[in-house]
Amino acid sequence: MSSIRRLFKCPKSKHLPPVALIATLSSSFTTSTTSQTIVFNNVVTDVGGSYDPGTGVFAAPVEGLYVFSASVMVDLSTSANNAYIRISKNDSNIVTLYVNDIDGNFETGVRTVILSLQVGDTVKMTCDSSIAFRYFPVIINSVRGTQNIY
Repeated sequence: MSSIRRLFKCPKSKHLPPVALIATLSSSFTTSTTSQTIVFNNVVTDVGGSYDPGTGVFAAPVEGLYVFSASVMVDLSTSANNAYIRISKNDSNIVTLYVNDIDGNFETGVRTVILSLQVGDTVKMTCDSSIAFRYFPVIINSVRGTQNIY
């Protein structure tokens, strides 16, 4: 440790690899079961290879803070008066995006959450009712940049 680092007791830093994901639905779909995982099958960007487009599950490749942002457009005129879309970490609900039918047409909602993840922690989105989704993007970014080593 350099004398300046020792004097100020500064930890060393190392740069971690970037993690970023942008995924969308390639077409509209209707959920069929309660707590159905929403699988974003159109992966635009997956830096770090953390998202499984077959299961809809994101697994953290490195420890850090992650920003998850989702926007939904649902067709509530055909099935239900409201929708609950959940973002869960390791199968525990963290936040819920609630969409309510106002005019019998398409309704939209947006939700963003910052999660502290360890390597291997999983994040996914589920829907608690049978509803029709339209063009539903999710964006995941890592905001951790560097990690301190003590």
